[in-house]
Amino acid sequence: MHLDLSPKFNAYLSLLRDVHGENPARDDLASEAKERLAQLREISLQLKAIDDQFGTIVMITRVNEHGVEEHYNATHERDERLRFVMRLMTEAYYYFAFRLRQILRNRPHPFHGLSSFESPGVRNVRNHLIEHPEGSSSGIFNQTFSWSRESGMHLKSGRQAWEAAEFQDAGFVANSREYTQALEAAIDRACASLAESRGGSSA
Repeated sequence: MHLDLSPKFNAYLSLLRDVHGENPARDDLASEAKERLAQLREISLQLKAIDDQFGTIVMITRVNEHGVEEHYNATHERDERLRFVMRLMTEAYYYFAFRLRQILRNRPHPFHGLSSFESPGVRNVRNHLIEHPEGSSSGIFNQTFSWSRESGMHLKSGRQAWEAAEFQDAGFVANSREYTQALEAAIDRACASLAESRGGSSA
């Protein structure tokens, strides 16, 4: 999902300061949160650009040792590189998205109204497939993946017979959509609550 939530998050932060006052530590966390939001959107846009390259043919011309031009199909090498970058950026998305979740749910310097924000798809892929596969609830070590234009990349999609069937990756498209929609809804609810509190305090 490529939705830019930065304007809504900035409006939320303004309301938060109005209602709950300044908090320098929270302001630093807010700066990181804004950076994470920007990173998530950029990764989504870059993955879409990579998707669009698949299916195109790459032909290069080179001169052989006899000085003769040869035409060479470099599509396979290009696609292998794209798959590597796609997996790299997909895993980075899950790490950054989970980090943003942790910022918003922190207790010492709370982001009021966002402390219960959750996105199970992102959480489970990050925790059980990327960060802690050696955990007793996972044990999913294979490095397979699959991809389609409709659903994006699925991590660890080819399970071995001895691996758990749980925590199947629904795919980048579904997980990023769930995350973005859940975060937007949480920000909207928090803004409404803060606006009500501000109105009540000034009445």
